[in-house]
Amino acid sequence: MYAVTTAFPQALAASMGFSWQATDQLGVYNLILGKLTIIVIVTKQIPKAPHNLPWNLLSQEPEHVRYALNLDPLPPELRKHFENLNW
Repeated sequence: MYAVTTAFPQALAASMGFSWQATDQLGVYNLILGKLTIIVIVTKQIPKAPHNLPWNLLSQEPEHVRYALNLDPLPPELRKHFENLNW
């Protein structure tokens, strides 16, 4: 199971104690609830890289969004939504 968030969930991480675990990948955490592990992706913390294009587009970090837009052209019907953002 996955959860995706733009900002780091401070209160959740603090309240979960040892159940909240950082991984070796920036912006990726494990939330362990009994036998269930939820992989939490914090898009603002994901590094700029070609393989992170979807996360960079969703990061709300202007530099990361511009990087992703210039890396791989999006279809016009999607691109217009990202180009119209006011930063």
